[in-house]
Amino acid sequence: MADTDYKIGTAYGNMVAIPTLTGTVCHSVFFPWAKTYWKSTGLTYGDGYKSCTWTFDYLPPAGVIALRAYCSSVSAAVYIQTRTDIATFVAYTANMHWPQDAHEKRTRNGGYVNLEIEFTHLEVYTP
Repeated sequence: MADTDYKIGTAYGNMVAIPTLTGTVCHSVFFPWAKTYWKSTGLTYGDGYKSCTWTFDYLPPAGVIALRAYCSSVSAAVYIQTRTDIATFVAYTANMHWPQDAHEKRTRNGGYVNLEIEFTHLEVYTP
């Protein structure tokens, strides 16, 4: 498994490796469920769709343009390949959400620092 295993596309067959697309790498956090609830027994359980967040320590201007091609508005339906909570990479259909606070992370040259892109409603894609 390598940084090149992170991928995105508008279809499973045209996914592109993130370092190739953006000129930089990302790292991620994976959530196997959307919400955690307390049971009457004092235990907890998870419910809802999987989600993940990709973080770019620095995303150069060309990388911003490349990712905005997949999500030109607030959100978009995409295909991704991302690291799971057990450190394997899996392909999913997902909803990509451009961060509402992105303007706060923009640098003078048009890049972004510590940009976090959220993917929700992950469903395993089996070709």
